[in-house]
Amino acid sequence: MAKGLECPNCHKLTLHNKDGDLECSSCGYTAVLPNFDGARPGKGYKCPYCKTWTIFSGTCTKCGFTETQH
Repeated sequence: MAKGLECPNCHKLTLHNKDGDLECSSCGYTAVLPNFDGARPGKGYKCPYCKTWTIFSGTCTKCGFTETQH
């Protein structure tokens, strides 16, 4: 299995996309992904990975998370 993102709960590289949301296959942590259709002005969308409001056009400007990365 390919490495995933680091889970913010158990800190293992086991966070993957499951049915449009993020789920950790190690501890069961889940995060609901927002709809990334187009850019959003202002503070952006909240990144499900680093929890900052820095997602614009599907990419987090702080941690580099993209909706296609999972």
